[in-house]
Amino acid sequence: MSRKTWFHITNSAPGAATIEILDEIGMWGVSAKQFAAELKAAGPLASLTLRIDSPGGDCNDGFTIYDAIVATGADVIVEITGIAASMASVIMLAGKKIRIAENGRVMIHRVTGGAHGNADEMDAAAKVMKQFEDRIVGLYVARSGKDESEIRELMKAQMGTWFFGEEAIDAGFADELMRGQKASAFQPQWASKFTMLPAALFDTPPPVAPITALTSTTENMKAIIALASALGIQLPENCTEDQAVEAFKAHKPAAKNVVIDFEDADVKAAFTARITDATKDEKAEITALKAELAKITALLANGAAGAAGGNAPVTAAAVSTVKNVQEQYAAITDPAERTRFYNKHKGELKKPSAYFNQSAA
Repeated sequence: MSRKTWFHITNSAPGAATIEILDEIGMWGVSAKQFAAELKAAGPLASLTLRIDSPGGDCNDGFTIYDAIVATGADVIVEITGIAASMASVIMLAGKKIRIAENGRVMIHRVTGGAHGNADEMDAAAKVMKQFEDRIVGLYVARSGKDESEIRELMKAQMGTWFFGEEAIDAGFADELMRGQKASAFQPQWASKFTMLPAALFDTPPPVAPITALTSTTENMKAIIALASALGIQLPENCTEDQAVEAFKAHKPAAKNVVIDFEDADVKAAFTARITDATKDEKAEITALKAELAKITALLANGAAGAAGGNAPVTAAAVSTVKNVQEQYAAITDPAERTRFYNKHKGELKKPSAYFNQSAA
């Protein structure tokens, strides 16, 4: 039984070999050391084709692979058939020429890693990561021709910097497109290897079903002519489908002016009903306010008795001629006013008449 691995090395001819790196480097317990051993076993090589579709892997493994390929001294042609991300984008730099599928992807980013232990161990880990990153930056600068500062900025991007097809060539990370060759789809199991992923990685629209041409039949044409007639398009009886299509394209419906006749009984009724509904509550409020205003006006003009619809109240001049409270009370004929007056002066009204006669004297 053949073991599962992330690489394959085959001798395609004497002095020639093909290497395929088609998964995460270091998967299934297969180390870069085994890769180097198999490459050496392939014998002296004059030419080497390296096909890559990998999300990358450990820096140690990546540099082992890179150095082993360079050490063959072969004329190396790299073909990016899918993705060359992270450490895989370093391995591809072993190629003298780098070709990329029309929608192939190259991704570069900063070295990441972790450590566990005391401060000295943490410092040592950080030092190793910096050494790896410095070497990677140097390789990117040499291949792309960009300044070191620009490369470091590209590597700092939150999701790394991705170059798709022609973009990789423009950035100096590839030399030519593999015309007519589409990159393999991004494998979902690789997603956990990245902090974030660009949406373009998943932009693989579903295949479009071929359009079946409408069979030209007498029944079809009858329906088309009837539809055209309803739209005001006149087609000849022997019209072809192509002619019908052109006629529909050329048709520009005339603008219609909408005229409302406000003298029409139905229109008037509709507007009246709408206005009535809209102002019903307002009318009720206005009616109530008018009633209250009428009461207040009557009260101000005639006093409480007049406002209630009874006799006019006793005026100040008339009251002044009455000698005592009992006489004032006796002069009021309106029941409501008498009650109000009584409640106000009942203490005095309960006194005997002799009291008032003495007071008057």
